[in-house]
Amino acid sequence: MRRLASLLTTSEATVESEASLNRTSWFKRRGPVSDEVPTRRSLYKKAVALALGVMGASAIADSLASPALAQTTIETGALAPAVVMLTDASTIRVDATLGNDFRLTLGGNHTISTPAGAVDGQQMILQITQGSAGSSTITWDTGYEFSSQLPQPTLSARAGQTDVFGFVYNAMKQRWLLSAFVNGFA
Repeated sequence: MRRLASLLTTSEATVESEASLNRTSWFKRRGPVSDEVPTRRSLYKKAVALALGVMGASAIADSLASPALAQTTIETGALAPAVVMLTDASTIRVDATLGNDFRLTLGGNHTISTPAGAVDGQQMILQITQGSAGSSTITWDTGYEFSSQLPQPTLSARAGQTDVFGFVYNAMKQRWLLSAFVNGFA
């Protein structure tokens, strides 16, 4: 009961100890809602709901401040995640906290780094377009895993062609698992 009281006190609420709580004091504070004196269980449920409400508001505020959410388009019946344009370099850095839809135009042969900030179950789409020279290749960092049924794909070779990769992050394996690949978009 003391933990419950301290939890409620930190949330700017007060709780009387179970021993001093009686029907009269309950009605004076809450009004005649029912004939029942609140039980320890009902007080606990209300404290948990209050705590979740306080923590939930904090989590919502944190997520609203994320760059990915700030650039996500939400319309009636549609959700368009933030599109993150990756910078062409010898090692292409990917930050999973910025979004789920990453796009890159290749200007040469490069390595794609393991995305930083991944969350278990997070899905990522990576669209890779061949630059004007075409025939560029990529090397996947060790944080990516391919299967026998969906092995590491070869990129389309013609300039301007786009290949789309779908990955899911598995925290237990600490790997991005290739789950889809479609190549050759003109």
